[in-house]
Amino acid sequence: MKAKKFLIICFLTISIPILTKSQNFTVSTDIVSSYVWRGVQYSGASIQPTLQFSTGGFSIGSWGSAGFDGFMEMDLYAKYAFGFGLTVGLTDYYYPGSDVFDHSTETGSHGYEINLGYGIKGLSLS
Repeated sequence: MKAKKFLIICFLTISIPILTKSQNFTVSTDIVSSYVWRGVQYSGASIQPTLQFSTGGFSIGSWGSAGFDGFMEMDLYAKYAFGFGLTVGLTDYYYPGSDVFDHSTETGSHGYEINLGYGIKGLSLS
């Protein structure tokens, strides 16, 4: 049932042009034939919606993946881009299957990552 609701939301983001005239909001949806992350295939064909709010150098958002094979992932992230090319961020990778508020390492479905990136004139390092 959760997967059906998630897929309905994904399709709505594709079919309804949400008012994003403000430069602060970004809404998008990708349809991919395979979800591969860091060399590991997590799912086959998937719908991957994104919602992001940005102001100044600060951004906060969510990204999800709903595979037609039942795989689901929901990520929340926050990042700050400094004016000299450095970006610092935090991502919460959530894989539905246990309580969303269970953050324990034994039974939880969350993974956390702190990330850094640096870009200078067309070259970026992450």
